Amino acid sequence: MNPAYDPDNLFADAIAAGFVPDAAIKPNKIRLHRGSDLLTPTPIKWLVSGVLEAGVLAAAFGAPASGKSFVAIDLALSVASGRAWNDRGVKQGSVVYFAGEGKAGIKRRLTAWIQRNPESRELIAEHFYLSDRACNLPNETALVLDTLADVKNLKLVILDTLQRTMEGDENSTRDMTAYIKSLDAIKAAHPESVVLVVHHTGHGSADRARGSSVLKASLDAEISVSKDDAGVITLKSSKAKDAEPFPSLSFRLESVTLDGWQDEDGQPVTSAMLKHLEDHQQAQQPRRGKVSGKNQLAALAILRALQTHSVTNLKDGEYPEHQARVRRFEWQEQCIKEGIARRQSAFMDRIQLPLVTAGAINLDGEYVVPVDFE
Repeated sequence: MNPAYDPDNLFADAIAAGFVPDAAIKPNKIRLHRGSDLLTPTPIKWLVSGVLEAGVLAAAFGAPASGKSFVAIDLALSVASGRAWNDRGVKQGSVVYFAGEGKAGIKRRLTAWIQRNPESRELIAEHFYLSDRACNLPNETALVLDTLADVKNLKLVILDTLQRTMEGDENSTRDMTAYIKSLDAIKAAHPESVVLVVHHTGHGSADRARGSSVLKASLDAEISVSKDDAGVITLKSSKAKDAEPFPSLSFRLESVTLDGWQDEDGQPVTSAMLKHLEDHQQAQQPRRGKVSGKNQLAALAILRALQTHSVTNLKDGEYPEHQARVRRFEWQEQCIKEGIARRQSAFMDRIQLPLVTAGAINLDGEYVVPVDFE
C-alpha cells in the first residue's frame, strides 16, 4: 500500500468515489411521529403481568438480609422457565444475571428452586445465564453489550448489586448519570428486555434507595423489599411510571435440603427459596369494592356453581358441608372451556387476580373459595 494513504485518506477517497453510502457517513435522523400515529392503541406488553412491563428500567431495593436477592433469583427463574410468578403470567425468555457476590449461594438457590419445580429444569438449563464476575459500568458498557448480543430471546438482565456493578460514587450525580446511560444503552440494544438493578436502602432511611436521586428519577419501576421481625418479606411498588402500582406481595423464606449435596464433613446442605404467603397478603390488601367485569362475573358464577356441586356431594355422602372446596385448576379449566379466558396466563391476570383484589374470592393453597361461601 502507498505509505501516503493512511486509513483516513482511504476512507475520504472512497467517499469521493461514491463507494461509501450516505447512511455510513451521516448521523441517524431523529424520527418524528405524527399525532395520528400516537392515537393508535398500543397493547401493553408485560414481562410479569401487572408488575413489570417489557422494556423498562427497574430497581428492587432493600436493607441487608431483607430478601431482595432471593426475590431477584425467584423472578429470574420464573422468566427463564415461563412459570407463573405468584399467580401472574410471565413472558418466557432468556435471563442474564450479573452477580457481584455470592455466586456459590446463587447456585444453591437455583438448585433449591428447581428441586421444588422439577418440570422447569430443561428451560432453566437453556435460558438462565450467570456471569463469572460482576460487570463494571460505565467502563465496560461495550463489553456487556457484546456479551448480551450472543443471548437469544433476551427478556431480563439483572445487575446484583448496583454497588458491585457501578464504577464511581453512587452518591455522585455525575457518576450515577453515567451509570444510567450505560443501562439505557443496554435497553436500546434490547428494547423488549427489562433491566433490573438490585440495590440497598439509604443510610438511616429504609423507605428509599441509597445514593443519588438520579437513580429513582430515571426508573420506570421501583420495588421496595422489606422483612419484618416475623420473617415476612413484603414487596411494594414504590414507583410505577406508566402503570398502576401492583398490590403488595408477601413471602417467607422456606428451607430446602438439597438432594445429593453434602459439605466436607458429610453433612447435608440446605438453601432457601421464597414461599408466597397468600393468606397474609390477602389480609393486608384493602378491599376495592364490587366486581363489575363481565368475564369476572361469569367466572365467579362458575366458581359458585362448582362450590355448590361440592357441597351437594358432601351432603349426599353425609360429610360436613364446610369441607367443600374447589381446586383452582378445576375452576381455571372450566373457565377456559367456556371461553371466559383463552389460556392460563390470561385467566390468572384478568380473572383470578382482580377477584382476589376485590375481595370476592380467597385462595388457600391449591383451592379457591368464593367469599360468600365462607
